[in-house]
Amino acid sequence: MSLDTTLSFCIYLVCLGQSLQFSCSSEPKCKCYYDRGMLSVDCSSLNLAHSPKFHQNVRCIYLNNNGLTEIPTDMPQEIVRLDISENNIRNPEKAVLTRYKHLQWLNVERNCLWQKYKEWPSRFFENLTKLDTLLMKDNCSEISDNTIKEMKYSKECFYGLLSLSHIELNGLGGHNFEEAFEASNSIQVLVFTYNGGQCVLNSIESDTFMVFQRLKNLTLFNCNIMHIESGAFAHFNDLVFLDISENQDLTLSVLTNITYDLQYSTIQTLIANSLHCKLGLSLVLGINHIKYLRNTSLKELSLAENRIGIIEHLLTNYLPKSLKYINIDDNPLIFGIYVLESDFLSNLERLSIDHTERAKKLRIGCNYNSNSCDKAQMARMENIYRGGETTLFIVLVEKDLGAFFPQFLKDVMREQTYLDYDKEIPEEFWNAMTQALREM
Repeated sequence: MSLDTTLSFCIYLVCLGQSLQFSCSSEPKCKCYYDRGMLSVDCSSLNLAHSPKFHQNVRCIYLNNNGLTEIPTDMPQEIVRLDISENNIRNPEKAVLTRYKHLQWLNVERNCLWQKYKEWPSRFFENLTKLDTLLMKDNCSEISDNTIKEMKYSKECFYGLLSLSHIELNGLGGHNFEEAFEASNSIQVLVFTYNGGQCVLNSIESDTFMVFQRLKNLTLFNCNIMHIESGAFAHFNDLVFLDISENQDLTLSVLTNITYDLQYSTIQTLIANSLHCKLGLSLVLGINHIKYLRNTSLKELSLAENRIGIIEHLLTNYLPKSLKYINIDDNPLIFGIYVLESDFLSNLERLSIDHTERAKKLRIGCNYNSNSCDKAQMARMENIYRGGETTLFIVLVEKDLGAFFPQFLKDVMREQTYLDYDKEIPEEFWNAMTQALREM
């Protein structure tokens, strides 16, 4: 064998050895790569019924969206990230998960975990003392909202998770968090949402979240919440993010309790979108709703899709000057956006007022604090376009409707746009209407 042939053969062996060394899985369709200096393998969406074998140097494994029925038993024990979401793992064994005590990030969402039981198992994760993030939202179609209402977390359900700071889970009706979590827990991010999960919390009392003393980020998105008691968030001195969106039985009136609780917090982002039925009553955003935010360091406020028709005069004087972003998208503001006197907000960088339903008919109901979505229509509003501008007609069809309008609104309407209709002398109304149209 010549020197050149021998050298070529050696190079081939070296390259082959490197190739074999980088083969991280027995499944050729899995993708091997390095992420943050760790050997990772992506075996997601391969229709796998069983987990493949992995190289012992693998530290991150992604097996989501397959057909697994149990947690794999022979993965490298040193793994730090594991995604087994969107499989068919119904009744996982605690002993198997205990093998992977170095896990720092675990996703077990959408597996219908323990779907036959009304109470989750106790201390299932207790040996994962290094776990920082646990994602376990579940949207099992076999479990109805009525069943979720009856379910609760087992006593000491999440005990032993000494390092856990971020958890996303279903909002069970029992919401007995003080029994499920240790008083010394380190939870900073707590997420409940119907998106990808199930959440039926119904009522948030003053002691519901008392066990989470270190909380900084709380999401209660679309959780069928009907009531939030004053004091529910008062003990969250370090809270910087709160999202209570898509709880349409609350109405804007809940903002008074929430902002009162947040007045001494470190809140920076408050998202309260769609707190009112989309086809229900048009509301007034009043000073009482937001005045307690005045001395906070709030930077972002979102009140989109809340049927806000009126913003109370001088309301912005009670908003914190720290605000940089305000979102009031998809609110049928009656008098135009100039009612928001944003010149007071010297640090405001962005004001979002998009309205994707501008051409639709809007409605006013009888009591802006009402929770009902089925009130009879008491006023009809029509958008009339002229020269690129929009003029709003309000046709009052109930004699006593004015009793439900705030006094400041009635004053503005009478002084600027309100035309009263008297059945005894209807010609005065139509003459005034004609004159008003000529002046447009």
